Amino acid sequence: MSIIGLFGVTLGNLYQKRFCASMSIFPGGAIQSATSAVLLLPFAVIFERIEVVWHPEFVIALTYMSAGVSIGALSLLYIMIRRGDVSRVASVFYLVPVSAAVASYLLYGEIFDIQVITGVSVVAIGVYFVNSSSNIVVKFFRTPR
Repeated sequence: MSIIGLFGVTLGNLYQKRFCASMSIFPGGAIQSATSAVLLLPFAVIFERIEVVWHPEFVIALTYMSAGVSIGALSLLYIMIRRGDVSRVASVFYLVPVSAAVASYLLYGEIFDIQVITGVSVVAIGVYFVNSSSNIVVKFFRTPR
């Protein structure tokens, strides 16, 4: 499923850059979210129990996912796609696990072990190289030898 998700995100980003660059951000995002809901609703009906238990934790998580992720983060993604190179925008996705690690440290007091520190460092360096104006990696591979 993760490969299918990666494929979908990649195609979506490329489609967004090519055909929807002038789309108004908020109405366009609403249309895309509604279309996704219509397409995925049959799968939810078939494979899930359609039941909601309204706990405060659920309401907080739902509000965060609805406002913070669906409206905020996707709008930022569309703006970044409109203004920049899709490969640079895609590199930012690698920061999601890093931000989750930082949030778990801040919220739950989790300790970073050597694997987390190594992973965060590799991701940070990679995202820096992809997004730096000097782009050292591209220059290295384009330099004739």
